[in-house]
Parts: sequence; C-alpha cells; structure tokens
Amino acid sequence: NIGQSPNSIPQEQINLRSATNNYGEQPQIFHQLQDQYAEARVVSDIASRVLRKKKSVAIIYRTNAQSSILEQELLRRGIKYFLARGRSFFERFEVRLALDALKLIYNPADNDAFKNVISTPPRNIGQKSIEKLERAATDGESSMFESLSKSHILLLFPPKRRQALEQFFQLFDDLTRAFRATNEIGSCADTTQDKNGQESSTNFHSPPPGSVSRLLMEVLDKTGILEYVQYELDNGEDRMRNLRELVNLAAPFGSDLEAFLDNCALFQEMDGMIQDEEDKSTTATDKVHLLTAHSAKGLEYDVVFLAGCEENLFPHYFSIQDQKKLQSKAAIDEERRLFYVAMTRAKQNLFFTHVKLRTVWGSTSIVQPSRFLRDLPSFFITSTIISPSMTKTGRFSCTLLRSTSKQQKNILQSIFFKEDIY
Repeated sequence: NIGQSPNSIPQEQINLRSATNNYGEQPQIFHQLQDQYAEARVVSDIASRVLRKKKSVAIIYRTNAQSSILEQELLRRGIKYFLARGRSFFERFEVRLALDALKLIYNPADNDAFKNVISTPPRNIGQKSIEKLERAATDGESSMFESLSKSHILLLFPPKRRQALEQFFQLFDDLTRAFRATNEIGSCADTTQDKNGQESSTNFHSPPPGSVSRLLMEVLDKTGILEYVQYELDNGEDRMRNLRELVNLAAPFGSDLEAFLDNCALFQEMDGMIQDEEDKSTTATDKVHLLTAHSAKGLEYDVVFLAGCEENLFPHYFSIQDQKKLQSKAAIDEERRLFYVAMTRAKQNLFFTHVKLRTVWGSTSIVQPSRFLRDLPSFFITSTIISPSMTKTGRFSCTLLRSTSKQQKNILQSIFFKEDIY
C-alpha cells in the first residue's frame, strides 16, 4: 500500500532492472511530499537500494550548502557517503564558528567556544591577551567569559585591549539576556517542520522572535561573522550559503537551543565514526557520492540524482538576476550548460528532484520547478504517479530518465546548447 509510508518507496515502484541494460522501461516517479527533508528521505531510500545492487550512486546539487540535509539523512540510515572535493557540512569553518557562538550563549562556561569566537573575526584581541585572560580565569576559578565581568581582571590589560574585551562581553551578554527574556515571555510560533523534518503547521514568514533561527541570524549579524565570512574569506558566497543553511536547519527546533546543539553534535560524531571506518579498500559502489555540479565534470556514475531542480537554485538566483538587470542570457546559458553536465554524469539511471516548499534563512516559501526541466524531451520519460494522500501538503517529483546513451547525449546537447563542452 503506497499510502502507508510517506518515507519510503515501495520496491515494486523502482525499476532497477534497467540498470543491467539500456532498454528497460524507465518510469517517472512522482511523489506528493513536502520539502527538502522529504527530498532527502526519498533520495536516500532509493540510493540505499541501488547500493545493494552494487551500483555507483551520486547525488549532484547546485550549491555546497545543499549537502547538509542529505548528509544528515544518510547518517541517520547508516549509509556511507563521500563528499567529493569538500568537507562535511558541520566541519566547514564558518559552520563551526557559528555553532561556537551559539554554544557560548547556551553555556558561557564553555572556554573552548569562547576562545574560538573571541579571536574570529579579528577584534584587536591577540593570542597573548587570550592566554593572559585564561590564566586569570583559572586563578580566579571562573570561566573566561565570566572573568570579563570582573574589573580587577580587566585592569590587567591596556586600555585598547580592555575596551575590546568589554565590548565582546557586552555583546554576548546582551544576546544571551535577550534570547532568554524572549523565551520567558512566551514560546515562539509553530515552525514549518518538527524536529524529525516531518510536516507541521506551516507559517510563511521570517523566524519568530525567541527561535533559534532568529537568534542565529542576530548572532551572525551582530558579531560580524556574516560580514567577515562574506568579504574577508575565500569563496565568500559559498560560505554564506552554508550559514544560511545552518539557519534553515535550526528552524524545526523552535526555541530549543539545547536540542539544536545536541543534534548538531550528534551528527558531527556520527560523521566522524563513518569517516574513521573508511579505508583505501572502499570502492565507488560502497557509498553515495555527494558533489556539486561544478565538481561533476569528467565523472560518471551508474545512478545519478540531480537534487534541487528549482528556480533560484538551478538556475541559481544570481544568474536569473543577471539576466533581468543586464538583459543578457549569458549567465543563464552557463547554468544550462552546467545542468547538462550534471545530467550526463549518469551511465544508466538519472533522477531529477524538486520540492514545493524550501526554507531559506529560516523562512519557508513555495518554489517553482526549474525551467530546465521543461526543456527535457517528453519522449525520454514515462510516468508513474503516487497518490497525493501520502502526505498532507506539498509536492515532490522524482523523474527517472532512460540511460543517457551517446545518441541521447547528442540530443540533449542540441537542446541545451550548441557548443560542445563534453
């Protein structure tokens, strides 16, 4: 019964026999699911079955930030994965920095988090000053953060350092008091998903006051982390997307900062365990490969999922804006080429996925399927439709194309662009 379980795909609905030849029937699988959490569940479900067939599997997406929910779902299922040319989401510098800031608000006695946050972004507080403060805190049997509230310790530093330390203490003390005060006044509004990523009451607005998402956005802004990451570090836009995704991940937790931090720590630990288990003997069919479309050129896999095929994601928002402002199709054409490259990484089966609702900066909105999906020739696709009753609201579609043979690649190339980039 298809309607019994919205989180898995009945085996009979997935034609994996076609993986053994290029002429099997290739169904389109259409799922009435909600959002990126549903997308991750379904992709992971099918991918796990493909791995049992000893086939190589890749999930390709437009931006690095999209890997976060996919990683979490794969970890939940105990499925090994490999991030091509990148770090796992929770190991990325900007993500760790933002989480350390939240840890300091949750527990001001966390000296490790304190030392990471006080030194980045630069605040005119050098390593020697931090070491002096740590010694003074140890002597006074207090945390480093608490020590900043004691005038006799602050007098150990020259005026400029003292002022910088006082400003840092005041900033985090204000953030902590404001967050706690808001939650004492009343619980925040319902959020879009519950803590398991399931559907809940949907509110189409920015994160409510007192929520972890709102707190994180304020922390990123007021501490200067956002500006520092965007303008002072390499790959600033990618790092910004990772921070945006972290805000999205916090949305289901409402005002429960402890639960959010525990959840992040759990996935960090699980990811570390999986990485420790891997060795040189692992092969391409042992795990799911996660990579961006930019990283995919020259690689091939038996089965490929192209995730997040939506307007403002693939093609990317900046490319669409360039087209509007500059009256030029160059940026969109480049996105189209990239889409083609991602499609043709599949040797046997190719899935496209898009969702109806996606959360950005903690705010959930309806999104539209990518214009590139409309360009696909209909004769490549046959359809199987799964009932909308599987979930309460929303839409998830998963399209399986025939094997991208040499002839089909030529057809796709003629549709998407004329220049040969393969």
